[in-house]
Amino acid sequence: MSGEDVPVVGSILIVEDNAVNLLIVRTILRKHGHEPIVAIDGVQGAEMAREHRPALILMDIQMPRMDGVSAAREIWSDPEMRGVPIIALTANATDRMRETCLTEGFERVMIKPIDIAELARIVNGFVRPAAETGPELRAKRA
Repeated sequence: MSGEDVPVVGSILIVEDNAVNLLIVRTILRKHGHEPIVAIDGVQGAEMAREHRPALILMDIQMPRMDGVSAAREIWSDPEMRGVPIIALTANATDRMRETCLTEGFERVMIKPIDIAELARIVNGFVRPAAETGPELRAKRA
């Protein structure tokens, strides 16, 4: 694995307006050692992204006030945020929706209901859990 392939240490922002979906995704991430930041719509998601500079964003596509595609555009309009990967989360499983998200620059598209193992695998490919950065782990790697 090259240095570019090693996941970074950083925060994860979940932008999701559905309380049940938010609970599921947040629980999965916590179970795998991540402590996510949460926004409940696209407007708040763009604000939280500017404030926290997450290493990865999980973005619902259909939300009130600002949809996920518009929120991603807003986030990526900040030069410091252009390289931040955003994974689309959508219940709209059409080929057109998938193509739209990928064309817009989303890293991946995950269809709801979310596959727990797939979410954990994808997220851990981008961001190492905070637990992996403690002094005891660094000592093991030295």
